[in-house]
Amino acid sequence: MSFNKTLWPNLLEKALMKVYGGYKIRKLSPSSIVYNLTGWPPEKINLLNEDRNKLWENIYTGINNGEAIFILTSQDSLQESVIGIKSNSYYSILEAIQINDVKYLLLKNTYPNYYSGSNCERTSFKIWNDNLRKQCHFTNKNIFDSSVFWIEFNEIFLHFSVVDFNWCTKNYASKMMLFDIWKIEDIKNEYKQDFFSLKDNPQYFISFNIPKNYRIPFVEFKIIVSKLPAKHEDELMEDFLAIHLFSTKNFETIKYKENFLLKGFYLNDNHYTLRIRMDAASFLQQQTNYIIVLSSKGRKTDLKYSITLFSTCEIKSFTKINFNYQKTKNMEINLLKGISSGGNPLSPFFYRNYQYVMRFDPPDVTNSGASLKISLTGNASDSVNLFVFQHQYCKRFYLLPQNTISVY
Repeated sequence: MSFNKTLWPNLLEKALMKVYGGYKIRKLSPSSIVYNLTGWPPEKINLLNEDRNKLWENIYTGINNGEAIFILTSQDSLQESVIGIKSNSYYSILEAIQINDVKYLLLKNTYPNYYSGSNCERTSFKIWNDNLRKQCHFTNKNIFDSSVFWIEFNEIFLHFSVVDFNWCTKNYASKMMLFDIWKIEDIKNEYKQDFFSLKDNPQYFISFNIPKNYRIPFVEFKIIVSKLPAKHEDELMEDFLAIHLFSTKNFETIKYKENFLLKGFYLNDNHYTLRIRMDAASFLQQQTNYIIVLSSKGRKTDLKYSITLFSTCEIKSFTKINFNYQKTKNMEINLLKGISSGGNPLSPFFYRNYQYVMRFDPPDVTNSGASLKISLTGNASDSVNLFVFQHQYCKRFYLLPQNTISVY
């Protein structure tokens, strides 16, 4: 039973440990746990390199609008008895206020019986009096909770190293998810070649559609790669994953490690998140598609994972680029010279065109996606058009169907 004699926290803890494969697992980040409980996209920021004004704007907006959860991780080797903050521990951010151009955060210590935050309040605030307590909603000292304390915003950069946060999914209009598996033999080969080329890494194509009535001034999308539950031994491995983001005009394979839109860093965590935000007008002007590329180091078993895409606008396409074509079929076609086969889709002789039916087995992994590559070879003087469309019947077409998906 928990301290207030309720059973559900213990059951929830046991369920989480079941998901992660037991209690003997490596330390989990707070944002990963919140993501598993709520589905809110996780993100982690190193305070050493973060812009303070931007971070304050995110915290203030997220907390006061009820749209985000923030958790700070304290630094190692702190003078705990002096400042009242436990080293390498988690502190939740409960409130964010600004008084006379000074910014304050209300923190909750997850170890209430360890150290009192009042020491931190005395050292953080230049003027910590009854008037300031009143503005910070602390009017009754008799019910003051020593595990809850105020700290000036700039002070967190002295005592804390990382902030984990999760944003509410209501801010995203679209969501798509893919499941995939990366075989260990492919990972080992990729690790050897990754220094020179990315062509054999798992790659995924993303495109968006912004309607004319889109009213948000920015476009934001998040990419989350989640490792599916594995055994305890696998969790303890030095298993690092990175995501690289590229912009592209076409559906093509990224081959070389150059022209990154965003170069990822290797992270040993259950969830890996990339967040992209840009001005909506610039996004519309660029009309750019995106390709994400996975890279792994230290993995010793098959990697089973999911990729979740959140977006403030409509997701037009999210599919895997299958560059390792397992099956091929070659056909030799001898077109009759000097005779038109009705290449124009509006021509009454369109039925004379060469027409072929292709049928495929479903992919091995559900929702992993599949791709088709068609290559035409011929003389440079030949004029050949290729139309591709989906249809459920095997028959000759006299007119081009409405659902044509590609025209070359």
